[in-house]
Amino acid sequence: MPNRRVVVFIDYQNAYREARRAFFDDENDPAIVGQFDPLALAHALASKQTSSFPGEPRQLKELRIYCGLPDPVKQGQGYAATSRQIGKWGSDPCVRVFARPLRYPPGWPREPARQKGVDVWLAVHFLGMAIRRDYDIGILISRDTDLVPALEEVQALGNTVACEVATWASGRVGTGRLRTPPHPLWCHYLDLAAFQAMQDPRDYNVP
Repeated sequence: MPNRRVVVFIDYQNAYREARRAFFDDENDPAIVGQFDPLALAHALASKQTSSFPGEPRQLKELRIYCGLPDPVKQGQGYAATSRQIGKWGSDPCVRVFARPLRYPPGWPREPARQKGVDVWLAVHFLGMAIRRDYDIGILISRDTDLVPALEEVQALGNTVACEVATWASGRVGTGRLRTPPHPLWCHYLDLAAFQAMQDPRDYNVP
């Protein structure tokens, strides 16, 4: 029996922020707190048996990470740190990183720079790859509800392709997750022990 091909899609900034909210003090802890190893997370999710093709072997085919990239002029240190982090992620051949320049409002730096278009990019790839049958199981890691339509469209393709979601689970912030009512959607709940097994303590501001 061939392995079911799993592709994991991570909205990194969303997942990082949700890890900080779930397990730490998002307002006061240093920026490195909440970082995690995306590849370790992807392998953990890909190997887990779920209701998607139950009893059939699963194998990670690809990890796709979506994130924002600071402007090298406006935020030189942030650009360098993010570039080092992306370099680490991309050192494995099964990882692809999609970095989109941050959007800077007229009131910057009083107003923070924000990601723009990252969720759309992820949604287009998630659905497009499902239509082309580039994966059997797509796992989406984000709490961004703008991604729900992409999940619904993949579900509408029928039982030849499956989608799942994952979220950090903590009593501090509840167990918020993406849902596609009335259709069931498997969710991987990741607790503090799971986070600790894959946390990334490196300070990427340090060369």
